Amino acid sequence: MGDLSEMSSRKTEYGDTHFLNADSPEETARALIGILEGSGFRPIAESLAREDTADLHPGSIRSRLECAPLVFAGGRGLHTLENLQKLTRLAALYGAEYAVSRPLALEGFAPEERMIGVSGAAVRPKLLFAAGISGSIQFMGGVKNSNHVIVVNNNHNAQIFRYAKEAVLADAGTLLDAMLEILEGSIPASSQITGQNSPDESPDKSRR
Repeated sequence: MGDLSEMSSRKTEYGDTHFLNADSPEETARALIGILEGSGFRPIAESLAREDTADLHPGSIRSRLECAPLVFAGGRGLHTLENLQKLTRLAALYGAEYAVSRPLALEGFAPEERMIGVSGAAVRPKLLFAAGISGSIQFMGGVKNSNHVIVVNNNHNAQIFRYAKEAVLADAGTLLDAMLEILEGSIPASSQITGQNSPDESPDKSRR
């Protein structure tokens, strides 16, 4: 596979994967926010912008995941808990659910109830935003009914690109930073999320 400038689109099992070729993380972030908006997803009301979305989606974590229309999922390619926390903040801004791949759950980055895959939850969202996920058979078995998949990964060999409608070949942490800066910058300070730990998240640590 060539560099990003040569990858505007590529044939996959589900048609063409469109690779976003913006000149900067900020431009790419705006493009992704636009795709989310075009799919009917906008940041939730300012008064509800918080990381704990349990009140918006009653029920167990797994049952909420399985019926969520929008899921932000993170994998080992996020590298650190800090980057996973960025993903949970992004999910909160959209009133969405976050999930993790099996390796992150086994390493204690998130509760096993948040795990997607053959041995975890099977989701069927209108839109799945997958960051730092390789696309193992175990994981893809739990997301095969997703209607629309956006992938962010800096590993050009990641199998999950085969299932994406839009994709970005980039560092997930950097792109999440750019998206949060744009979205949180549009929310008054009194309504912004102040913490990074979700109520059901494990203690802070970095992946070794």
